[in-house]
Amino acid sequence: MGVYIPALLINEQLKRRGVASEVVVLETLFRDEKQKRVLENKVAFHQSFEVAKMGQRIVRDMTPNLDTEKLGRLYASWTQEARRLFIVFSGFWIPILNVYRQRIAPAQCWVHHIHMDAAASASWKNAPAASEGDQVIWIFNEETMQLDFRLMNYAEPPICYDLRPERYLIHGGGWGMGTYQSQIPVLEAAGLHLDIIAYSPEEAAAPRPRQRYFMVDPRWSPWHKNSAGEHEFPPFGEVKPGTTPRFTNRPDSHEFFQLVRTARAVIGKPGGASLLDSWTAATPVVMLEPFGDHEAKNAALWQALGFGIPFSAWQAAGFAMQLLVPLHQNLLLSQEIVPDYVDSWLPNFRVHL
Repeated sequence: MGVYIPALLINEQLKRRGVASEVVVLETLFRDEKQKRVLENKVAFHQSFEVAKMGQRIVRDMTPNLDTEKLGRLYASWTQEARRLFIVFSGFWIPILNVYRQRIAPAQCWVHHIHMDAAASASWKNAPAASEGDQVIWIFNEETMQLDFRLMNYAEPPICYDLRPERYLIHGGGWGMGTYQSQIPVLEAAGLHLDIIAYSPEEAAAPRPRQRYFMVDPRWSPWHKNSAGEHEFPPFGEVKPGTTPRFTNRPDSHEFFQLVRTARAVIGKPGGASLLDSWTAATPVVMLEPFGDHEAKNAALWQALGFGIPFSAWQAAGFAMQLLVPLHQNLLLSQEIVPDYVDSWLPNFRVHL
């Protein structure tokens, strides 16, 4: 989800500006056995954060896992349509695009390498270097200690902090990873009202007082397209015992973001997509253990900018909401000076389209 949601946000903005664009999900090119293994890893990573961190350390080139027929059809389609401009959120795409460059030479293509973290994540660490004419884009810039671009151009301004209900959103990202589950009883004992993102319906079977559970439709997969032949934002909804959940989505943003907008804080690991939601909604992040060095750099950046606080520090202060108010104000003040990615690059895009 950390790259899928940002890709859909950019795709929606490009289409709104009259640019023909398409989202391609890497996993759709995997061989069937690899797709099955990814689903198995997802369950294992949710069940054990230690296993997840170990798996991240052994990430390798994904090219051997690709289905040659599926990849051949993709190359043929790109060649026929003269695809020249690519916006890439994962380093796993770079070897695939380098083969495409060779197929269409001497024609040229241009690639934006979008980093959703303040340091290179696992997929980018093993990726080939950027080719001539490519652009390396950092959304969260560790060197300058600032945000370089906004990706979500949400129509409504952030909700006033005083008007938000006194509820806190806690989750483990798209794969439900991290130490968030172990902190739910701690927060509950402190009397906090929690909105919890469940990984499975079983987790939401017996909510306690002051708890609400939400989840993505378990039948949905980012690998599959909807009836219109498009990748879509995850169908999302509240889960209540004895009630059939109603999962909905919208074309311009993910439904989960509506919870972020109304929360007093988001409690979870500092993934790039979570920081994007935090910044857009001006909702502070209470940061749990990071998933690797890139998320540790995210946490350091968010804390340095005054946008987030470590869970341990908030806990030591008795979970005082007063510590979060200046973080919200800092997030608000920063929004006027961050340019929009699509607006900034669209004139350059049109040269290549």
